[in-house]
Amino acid sequence: MSVTTSQGICLPDLRVGDRWLFYLEKDEHADRFLVAYGSPSGPIGQEQENVDRLRRLAKLQGEGLIIGEVDNPNGKPRANHRVIVRRLPDGAEFVSLTNKDGKFEFPPLRAGKYDLNPNTKPGLWTMWYGETTVESNQCMNYLLDLDIDGTISGYVRTDDGKPLKFADVQAVFDGGSSSAFTDESGHFEIHGLAPGRYLVGLHIADEDRGKASVYAPGVRDQSKATVIELGRAERREGIDIRIPSATSK
Repeated sequence: MSVTTSQGICLPDLRVGDRWLFYLEKDEHADRFLVAYGSPSGPIGQEQENVDRLRRLAKLQGEGLIIGEVDNPNGKPRANHRVIVRRLPDGAEFVSLTNKDGKFEFPPLRAGKYDLNPNTKPGLWTMWYGETTVESNQCMNYLLDLDIDGTISGYVRTDDGKPLKFADVQAVFDGGSSSAFTDESGHFEIHGLAPGRYLVGLHIADEDRGKASVYAPGVRDQSKATVIELGRAERREGIDIRIPSATSK
């Protein structure tokens, strides 16, 4: 077997006598295997933990693993952070605590659908949550970056009071924007917002220029929009948006 990589700079130095753990992917255009960009491939001496895990995975029967790392907003590993997975549809819950390096690993889980919930600490938030699939003899690996969890929430309704479903609501600030979709009741909740001043609405981020913008509480003129002052990990509720009629300004 031969291994090809065009990103050699991403790999550690190759030394005579080293034994390696390689993560490979099939080349779509040729009969060969490639070391993918960003691959965790490395010498066995540095990858012994992964080697041991792969050997355990090979012995499982109808089970797989969920592992990962949780980092604080400053990028440093977060110890003793609780991560929960709930098996669907029976609701059985499993809990794992991160170690001093921010790493967590659940015991072998029966293959199937699960709900991953790392958002267990008020004031902190990561967007990597929700449904995941455990497959037999496979491992799901999550790198969970926590943010300060400032939150803005409310409802979007049409001019006649009906909820606007699955609308992309944006919170825009000096450094960029965050967003969330409304649910079937028209409710939205935008998480992970840092302290600052925000405008909230539909089609108001830079990439939506050219579309008809609507700002909270329901105006098209930005100068009349509600400016939301958000403190550290503050929750602001009731920021409702009423979609104005075509003739409104």
